[in-house]
Amino acid sequence: MAEVTTGTQFGALDEVHGEALSDEELALAFQALSNPNRLSIYREILRHERHDVGPNDDAGCLVYDFINKLDIGAPTVSHHVKKLVRARLIRVERNGKFLTCYLNAPVRDAMAALLGDVSNKSSIKS
Repeated sequence: MAEVTTGTQFGALDEVHGEALSDEELALAFQALSNPNRLSIYREILRHERHDVGPNDDAGCLVYDFINKLDIGAPTVSHHVKKLVRARLIRVERNGKFLTCYLNAPVRDAMAALLGDVSNKSSIKS
């Protein structure tokens, strides 16, 4: 069985508590993505996201793939993955000796919604 490392799962609406993401939670997510290495890792996970393997599953992205593709050392990748997990942008599952990263789609959606709101409001002429 896969071991899941996520902290508390939450999204645009917390699936357990039904609460919206706070400004602090959104700020933590955006702050985590302000680092170029973390942004590259997150984009790689996003690129691997697909839903053809099951109705609510995606393929995930192996940590090993980041190390090879992004030319970032293993200790650095580990550090950045932990930061992305703490910001609840991703979750990590251990399957034997392999670590697979999965996107936390509700957080991604909440961030996109916020940026969409900002974009829509800035395009309104006064």
